[in-house]
Amino acid sequence: IERGDPDGSNRITMVNGLSHPWGVAVYDSYLYFTDRDFEVIERVDKATGLNRVVMRDNVAGLR
Repeated sequence: IERGDPDGSNRITMVNGLSHPWGVAVYDSYLYFTDRDFEVIERVDKATGLNRVVMRDNVAGLR
């Protein structure tokens, strides 16, 4: 998962190592995302991409 300017410049990788990213949401200071293959819901700091936390794991059927 990357972020960047609207013109495509200043791209920064926020999250790497995902198999099948599916859902993405931003709330408060965090970027939340799911991975269908790893069956997890995770979050990172939206400003830095750091402090990756698994919120839930073994969640079958994530969409």
